[in-house]
Parts: sequence; structure tokens; C-alpha cells
Amino acid sequence: MLSAYFRYPKAIRKLIYTTNAVEAVHRQFRTLTKTKGAFPNENSLLKLLYIGINQVDYAD
Repeated sequence: MLSAYFRYPKAIRKLIYTTNAVEAVHRQFRTLTKTKGAFPNENSLLKLLYIGINQVDYAD
């Protein structure tokens, strides 16, 4: 519940919010990479993640 969220001190709420943002980025990374079997090298993986993170719609 949202009301339970606001019972926490501001510092804790910020931590919770930040953790949710980090989890959202990890979820986006998993979505981008789960359909790929393997990457020829580390740079190809980094390029895919870079392009994917730049296409994220932050309005969700």
C-alpha cells in the first residue's frame, strides 16, 4: 500500500525508490539479453545494453 510507503523516513523511502529503479534497469537488461544465445565478445554485449538503455521509456 502506498500509505505504508510514506510511513518510512525520507531516507528509507529514497533507498526503496532507488532500489526499484535499479531493478527496472536489470529487468530491461534481462529482456534485451534473454533471446540471445551468446555474444561473440564483451563489446557486442555492451553495445546491445547501451542501445537498449537509451531506448527505455521512462514514462512508465
